[in-house]
Amino acid sequence: MMILRAIQTTFLLSVLLLMSNCSRTISERTENKISPPFKNVDVAFTENTIDPSTGGVIKLDNGTRINLPKDAFINSDGKLVKSKVKIKYREFHNSAQILMSGIPMKFGNENFQTAGMFEIKGVTENEVPVQIAKEAAIRVEMASFTKGDEYSFYYFNEQEGQWILKGTSTAQENEEKKLKLKSLPEIAEAPLKPIKQQENSLVFDLEVNAALYPELNDFKDVVWQYAGNDPEKNPEKTPWVFTNQWSFVELQRIGKEGNTYSLHLSDRKRDFTTIVSPVLNGRHYRQALAGFQKKLLVYENALAAQKAEIDQLSREADLLRTFEINNFGIYNWDCFYNKQEFAIKLNADFKFDKEIPGVDLKKNSFYLVTGNQRAVITYNFDTKNNFTFNPNDENKLIAVLPGNRIAYFRNEDFKTMLNSINASGNSNFTFVLKVADNEVVNAENLCAVISSI
Repeated sequence: MMILRAIQTTFLLSVLLLMSNCSRTISERTENKISPPFKNVDVAFTENTIDPSTGGVIKLDNGTRINLPKDAFINSDGKLVKSKVKIKYREFHNSAQILMSGIPMKFGNENFQTAGMFEIKGVTENEVPVQIAKEAAIRVEMASFTKGDEYSFYYFNEQEGQWILKGTSTAQENEEKKLKLKSLPEIAEAPLKPIKQQENSLVFDLEVNAALYPELNDFKDVVWQYAGNDPEKNPEKTPWVFTNQWSFVELQRIGKEGNTYSLHLSDRKRDFTTIVSPVLNGRHYRQALAGFQKKLLVYENALAAQKAEIDQLSREADLLRTFEINNFGIYNWDCFYNKQEFAIKLNADFKFDKEIPGVDLKKNSFYLVTGNQRAVITYNFDTKNNFTFNPNDENKLIAVLPGNRIAYFRNEDFKTMLNSINASGNSNFTFVLKVADNEVVNAENLCAVISSI
């Protein structure tokens, strides 16, 4: 057995030395209850219907895969469920989702820092709960946006209000995403839009090797005209260009999708460089324009399909954390938020920058959002004298008010406060939280607010 001994050191501030890594074991547990702080606003479930006789795989937009074997569900009497089953599933990856869920993030005296949490339920089409059969197991490959192998897998026993350690495994790369990105088809270059010859403009002919300029293959009887603005480079103003015997002619397209070309002519005595465009007239122009419009539609459709695929893949996580579960409920990939070498401890008090009718500060909870917005630590009247934070992390303090409004203490406010208590040497501090005007309507809205403060 290893015994930790507290070593007291005097600083200008009260400093608490915490453990330095994400431990996976702890003997002490504390009962916790799920208590969503917002009224009628929570992280939504997705719903997918499964035929239990065949099972199947549910794939989410973020890359999560839920693998359900056949004959995996039983009813309350222990009998096999044969009718269709709805799988309700939701995930929590950031502080806004965690805070909104009201799911406790504490294990004994330790606070969780998540690499992803999920809740899964099963019901019949008539909303009657089902259970996972004893001999069956659901394999959940959860999308994770957090690197590292220090995270363990926990199950939340709602009846006992306790997290139970289930095991651990290393995160795996999302191979399906990698394969799809690698196999995206190449999109051909955009078709070249024909240009109509200007009236009374000087045009000239060039012998062009079709193999070198495939974009011109659809143009019949193409001629060339000056496409620049410099009179000195306009062939019409320099007639000697057409009478000289040029030994070298080079035509180079300007840009991959442009319809202008650099034309360079030279011999031993002189050279000439200008900008030209291929042009058409009459029925040749009309035919080329009709062909261009058809090809452009095909090109744009292919481009849109590829963009949609890339956008979808960009929403998928690069990592998957996998475990088999035998019960529906709440599961969490976590380590303990004890990474910091030193944390500052305060005797804290809380108030708001304006009077809020009906709010009893002694009954209000205050949520410290920290640990890269993946740890939510709850403080209240009973624990406020043990308020601890790491000044090297990004810290934000949130309180939930009536009407689904919030009050907040910004990360910049923490820095200002740190300077103040450094100067005074006082470990007592009153957090004055600013009351926001707008109400929180969903997790995305709350996430945007937390990110902005």
